[in-house]
Amino acid sequence: MNRRLLVAIAVALMVGILAMPALGLAAPSQCPHFSCTDLTSGGVTPIRCPNPLNGTCYNVHWTTRSETDIVGFNVIFLDCNKGTRTQSNTFLIACSGCTDGSSQSYSFVATQKPNDHLRYYIEVVHVFGGTTTCGPV
Repeated sequence: MNRRLLVAIAVALMVGILAMPALGLAAPSQCPHFSCTDLTSGGVTPIRCPNPLNGTCYNVHWTTRSETDIVGFNVIFLDCNKGTRTQSNTFLIACSGCTDGSSQSYSFVATQKPNDHLRYYIEVVHVFGGTTTCGPV
């Protein structure tokens, strides 16, 4: 990896951690919808959790249209009643097509069950540190 890309990743992670934007919620239990040109939602599918978790997990799917200025992704779990957001992934999910701008499909295994007021969103992390929230998935 070149130095410029590593610096961009570090800045993107810092921006995501230090400057998580507040989401304007219309009413309790009503989750906002963010349209994105960066990706399309593939939905959330219940699956059997891998060991050692066991039980039910949730496979979060999405597909990018093009990855020209993207470093990676975060999976965000939003509680619309409380207005809280939690990053589900520990580390940035690196983009697969960021070197050639191609479309790619992704999935992430999560443990929290979505419902009317608990939803998954994808946060797109851009090369120069900005983010775009997309969803709900």
